[in-house]
Amino acid sequence: NFRSEPGIIGMVNASFPSVMAPSDPDKGHEDYEARFERLDSRKATEGVTPRFVYLELPYRGRSGDGERAAGPDARLALRDPAECEAWEVARIVRDAVASGSLLVADRGAGRARPARFSDFAVLLRSTGKQVHFEKYLRLFGVPYSSENACGLFSEAAACALYYALRLALY
Repeated sequence: NFRSEPGIIGMVNASFPSVMAPSDPDKGHEDYEARFERLDSRKATEGVTPRFVYLELPYRGRSGDGERAAGPDARLALRDPAECEAWEVARIVRDAVASGSLLVADRGAGRARPARFSDFAVLLRSTGKQVHFEKYLRLFGVPYSSENACGLFSEAAACALYYALRLALY
């Protein structure tokens, strides 16, 4: 897309043909299978270097017999993977803005500038983990807004009430 630097588009073009290959190479793609189409990119922004961050969730800390892990990583076993993910994303955003280390393209000026909080978006597949992200964004002092507030209501009854009120409003 127009927001992505050419380095990101290059990585997608290099890796996605194998990721989106047909399940049966002899028959080709099934009608329901997505097909990869090579992406075009815009001109690179001078001073911006694309980077990828690999996040790995901590080992849950249980052996095959159900015993908890011991040693220095035992405390990580107590945390929910969704909380670990949310904590790390919030930390990355806060640190990138605070340090000015992440440069992004300023389309209006045609050059790189340090990232602002408004340059970040966290896209979630569902609202199930939203409450964790909101918790850690608040904890790290990262301003945010949410498109869907249902993640705040993790109980089914509260979520149903939210949608009933929303229905009455609209």
